[in-house]
Amino acid sequence: MQQIVEGLIAMFFLMLFLITGIDLIKVEVDCCNAGEFRNAVIMAMENSEFDQAVIRDSFNKAEENGYNLSAVFHYLDGTTEIISDGGVFVKSKTILLAEIKLIYALRVPILGSTVFKKTEAVTC
Repeated sequence: MQQIVEGLIAMFFLMLFLITGIDLIKVEVDCCNAGEFRNAVIMAMENSEFDQAVIRDSFNKAEENGYNLSAVFHYLDGTTEIISDGGVFVKSKTILLAEIKLIYALRVPILGSTVFKKTEAVTC
């Protein structure tokens, strides 16, 4: 009888660790997806030489994926412009570089919590 109880307790902890591990893998995948999206946005902006349509499309895709995207454009004349809505961006000067900031939500179902994380990168 004692072996049955010990076996059930062991199975309970094994299932708990399994479910927790699956949730942690999901969190890691969400982090990787956000980083890959940020890198894709940077590559698209660099390859299009900061085309307005590409920037608007990047902001729209970020909204579809549940991300909050913002960009700080540094112009050749030394001025900067912060864009948090791609629909209002108008390229008026030569852009030297852009800082891309992506805020995304990490949800851990077993804990019932949501944490917002930020990833940043700069174009070349």
